[in-house]
Amino acid sequence: MRRKTQQRSHSKISKLPAAVREAVDKLILGGKTYDEIAEYLQHMGEDISRASIGRYGQKFLTQMEKLQLFRDQARAVVDSAGDRPAPEIAEAANQMALSAVMEYIMEIDSLKGAKATEVIKALALLERSGVQRERLKLDARKKADEAIKKLEQGTPNMASLPPEQMTFIKEVIYGLTN
Repeated sequence: MRRKTQQRSHSKISKLPAAVREAVDKLILGGKTYDEIAEYLQHMGEDISRASIGRYGQKFLTQMEKLQLFRDQARAVVDSAGDRPAPEIAEAANQMALSAVMEYIMEIDSLKGAKATEVIKALALLERSGVQRERLKLDARKKADEAIKKLEQGTPNMASLPPEQMTFIKEVIYGLTN
């Protein structure tokens, strides 16, 4: 049995110079009809059919919708974070970005080419930032442990604290590092 492979599409518009392609994107976002965009391209010396523009436009608008959804989700994460520490907000945003990158990778036919390389680099950067964030958490936890230990031992200038004050201080300090 012959296995059907998915063909990757290379639209005529994606092969246009960047400036012309950006103009087409703006026209699509501006609500111009595919006929109007075809006419614009004719004036630019490009003979591209309305159908080709339609296929490109549908894919482009789908990508824009996904991007808007991702932005809305990121904004909701930040808005709902309230007084949560910045590393937690960054971690949530990082997880969302990682999810989007993984979704994109799953849609790629092969991991060849410049776009795939950029996606893999972005994935590596996300992972590196996650490692750095965990390192910061560990450092903060160590410093909190040291501060608590010093408070429990007392200092020459300060008598040891009553247990209820020590409990309150631990809760505050560890609340900042968790």
